[in-house]
Amino acid sequence: MGFYLYLFFYSVAIFGIFLIASLVIIRQKTEIYKNFAIFAFTLGLWLLLQFLSQLFYQQPDLALLLLRSAVLIAAYMGTYFLLFAASYTGYRIKTKLYAIPLFLLSVLGLTKWNITSADIVKDGIAIKEVGIVYAFLILYLAFLFVKGLYLLLKDTRKTKDQGHKSRNRILLFGFSQAIIINLVFGVSSSGSLWTQIFVPVTSLVMVVLVAYGIVRHKLFDIRLIVMRSLAYLFLVVILGALYSLLLLLVSRFVFSDSELTTTLEIIYALIAVLLGFTVHPLKRVLDKLTNRFFFKEIYDPQSLLDQLNQILVSTIDTEELLTRSAKVVQEALKATYLIFLLPSQEKGPRIIGKMHGGNSQPTAQSVEIIYEQMKASKEKAFFIDDLDAMNSDEKIYHYLYEINGSVIASLITHNQRVGFMLIGIKKNGGPYNNLDMRVIDIISGELAIAVQNALRFEEIRRFNITLQKKIEEATRELRRANSRLREIDKAKDEFISMASHQLRTPLTAVKGYLSMVLDGDAGPVKKNQKELVQRGFDGAQKMVYLIADMLNVSRLQTGKFVIENQPTKLADMVESEVNQLQEQAQSRGVELTYQKPEDFPTLSMDENKIRQVVMNFIDNAIYYTPRDGKIDVNLEATPETVTYTVTDTGVGVPRSVQHHLFSKFYRAENAKKLRPDGTGLGLYMAKKVVVAQGGAIIFKSTEGKGSTFGFSFPRKTAEAEISQ
Repeated sequence: MGFYLYLFFYSVAIFGIFLIASLVIIRQKTEIYKNFAIFAFTLGLWLLLQFLSQLFYQQPDLALLLLRSAVLIAAYMGTYFLLFAASYTGYRIKTKLYAIPLFLLSVLGLTKWNITSADIVKDGIAIKEVGIVYAFLILYLAFLFVKGLYLLLKDTRKTKDQGHKSRNRILLFGFSQAIIINLVFGVSSSGSLWTQIFVPVTSLVMVVLVAYGIVRHKLFDIRLIVMRSLAYLFLVVILGALYSLLLLLVSRFVFSDSELTTTLEIIYALIAVLLGFTVHPLKRVLDKLTNRFFFKEIYDPQSLLDQLNQILVSTIDTEELLTRSAKVVQEALKATYLIFLLPSQEKGPRIIGKMHGGNSQPTAQSVEIIYEQMKASKEKAFFIDDLDAMNSDEKIYHYLYEINGSVIASLITHNQRVGFMLIGIKKNGGPYNNLDMRVIDIISGELAIAVQNALRFEEIRRFNITLQKKIEEATRELRRANSRLREIDKAKDEFISMASHQLRTPLTAVKGYLSMVLDGDAGPVKKNQKELVQRGFDGAQKMVYLIADMLNVSRLQTGKFVIENQPTKLADMVESEVNQLQEQAQSRGVELTYQKPEDFPTLSMDENKIRQVVMNFIDNAIYYTPRDGKIDVNLEATPETVTYTVTDTGVGVPRSVQHHLFSKFYRAENAKKLRPDGTGLGLYMAKKVVVAQGGAIIFKSTEGKGSTFGFSFPRKTAEAEISQ
């Protein structure tokens, strides 16, 4: 009985280890997979050699060779266990250092320096004398296994992931118990079956724990394969055990003790195990033969559903989806035809699928009648045969019978019918069975969802086409309107340019004569007369500025806007404009201040245009600052920049419209109320002038608290132009 347990545990352990190793090596994602697979293969090979050495104990030379080979394989097993532990925990080791001992053991492993001799004992073979290689191997294996277990233990303590920690604990227990027992009993090879049986048992425990780690904790990501393989393995084990027990009982009762030799018992046991492994292949062969000759109409429902699912996820086009689906389902069910009926915007249904026509096949007219009958019916589906069609009061049965139809099923999703599936009779004339009905019901549900999604996609696509046409039409209208607006804008610019030029000459004359009167060239002027003439002069000056702005806008539109740089004393210019506007500020009750910098560089600028910008910022501040307000004009030069700012305590600009402020002809609502005669050109032209000369506009404002307007220029660039 001991030998049978020995044989059973060794066979199951070896098979389980090779199975796990094979499944892991299939993945081959990283070094972890490769190292574990090689470790498992060497462990299984080591067990096999140990088993064979005990099996052939009556042939001492062969048994000794097998023992030496097992010892040699153990060296590789220990090395790859350490490599697996290192790659699993992320610990880096120098693999070249371990190649030297392996090389030496490979050279000397099969010599007498390993195992010198062995003795035949009662149950097998035992090691008698060992050499220096064997002693070195024991120490080397102990080092490899201890270091590998230490790395796993260290990784377990370090990780905070409870799943990873649980997986490590399973591996630690499985490996440690197998390593300890195998080192004690396996390497010693005492020859006793009851001690040697611990070797496969602990190895089998390790395999079960690794398999548990795969299934429960997703080790190596081969969970599904292992679950199926283990189920098959357990089936083989149970059948093997039953066959062994059956053969043993038959042998005991049929044969006498003298006839039943140990060799015959071994043969019976091996046959039992082989029978266990041949159950599944024999079943598959038998299934193929019976299906081929007796059940030609049988199909695999799961295979059909898999094919259908591949179609459903591969396309969103309704025609392609249903055409391909009809072909697959029709071939599986062996139906004469299969078509789909979908709602249509035109009269009658939208038909997808192959229609043959003729007296016994569906025509467009007959399909339309069945479609209307199904729309009016509350039934989900109709399955008929000849008896149903002849005796039922439902008209739809008669219509189906006339076109050799056998099934019409609704495609329903979320209590909404999206269409129908019409299936003809079977090619062999037989009825659809319960399995067919269940499959059709499942297919109808899956197709309903797919058809609904496809129809929605078609609706979106049609909407996109309609929308695209409307957008194109609107775009053409906009282009025509823009072309017309450009023509009008061009005419407007030409008118402004012409009007500005025509107004400029008489205004210059008016301004000149008024200036002469103010200077006393026409005789003494009384105080009240001078005040009136001064107002007229100021009005003429504003008109000159306005006309200049209009001319500059016109030049910008026509590409004739030119910057004419010349050496400019900006500090003197600002002082002149402040002095000129001081009287205007006082008349409005506003304090206007300016501290002229003592040392300010001469810059290269278009003096006339920049003067207009300087004046515009101060003039706006005076108009939009209430009485008793303050305006601070500041001019500052740093090594990097030249900055001009005008800061007031005026009404400010609402935050919501600040991004429009420098647009042509734009004015904020609060500005319109305070200054109805504004044009909205001053800030627009100011920005154009500053940017055209390489500067940047400065602007910040808070409604009700005031604003800051100004500009800045890179000092280095402006001064460099003068030096040139």
